[in-house]
Amino acid sequence: MKETKKFLLKKIPKYEDETAWNNADTGLKKFFVEMGNSVLGTVCERHFSESLFSEYFRTGVRVGYEKEYFSRRYEFLYAVLAECIERKGRFFDDILRAIVYFCEEPSWCLPAHLPGGVDPNRPEIDLFAAETAAMLALAMYILGEELEKRAPLAANRVRQEMDTRVKTPYLQRTDMWWLGNGPRPVNNWSSWISANMLSVFLYGEPDAHKRHNAVQKACATLQKFCDAQPNDGECPEGVAYWNVSAAAVFNAMELLAMMEEPLNFCDAEKLCRMERYPFSMYIGCGCFVNFGDSVKRPVLDG
Repeated sequence: MKETKKFLLKKIPKYEDETAWNNADTGLKKFFVEMGNSVLGTVCERHFSESLFSEYFRTGVRVGYEKEYFSRRYEFLYAVLAECIERKGRFFDDILRAIVYFCEEPSWCLPAHLPGGVDPNRPEIDLFAAETAAMLALAMYILGEELEKRAPLAANRVRQEMDTRVKTPYLQRTDMWWLGNGPRPVNNWSSWISANMLSVFLYGEPDAHKRHNAVQKACATLQKFCDAQPNDGECPEGVAYWNVSAAAVFNAMELLAMMEEPLNFCDAEKLCRMERYPFSMYIGCGCFVNFGDSVKRPVLDG
């Protein structure tokens, strides 16, 4: 991992950088320690439920498993950030329990995104498999040395799971529709997943050749996404999806800039229109023109 550190700006501090964490925003530090305390000792304490996971395949109901799925990930993030801020070791049992739990999930995809079920010999990558891998890559980047000291087997296992479930399929497969290589049109899956895959490889892949290939693949997909966007920068699924469509492109651009890679996708004027799009839809009182899958009062990431 030493090679990885060379090209990353010190924008996200490591666990060992006590000064950086002490200098974080006071309000944010208070919030994350409070949230960490609210889940202390309970992160991923419930055993995995095969019945809940398979509920969608039996009934078409997806909310039960997804509520558990996302709660586990928020709890993990709260524990990681609370530990980095407090630095007393109180949250490491929760962090390690969550890591083991994630490794034991049959898939990081949502069941609703797995119409054919789980095939361990052909892992799929959906929006949230990519998000989970990015979350774990960042956690390992921040906590890596401390995790190695405390639980080397768990640290090694999560790296193996990331490689098997996400990194190897991403590098080897060309048939996943959101890559934009087939007749199905691209949509926000393409930008959202590509931005997360950049995080996975830039923060969690020591092999320079694999990093280069992942960057090239992500840029090719992002180019197809930007080409497919309307000339006025519209988000076809509605303003609420801007965070995970156009804004995902800007996340990818920031990551590429951090490693001083040239930005070879989308012309600047179109990017500006994509950036300004939410403003053009604003109609006052916190409301936006509502269509597609959007809502009239979306929460937008500035």
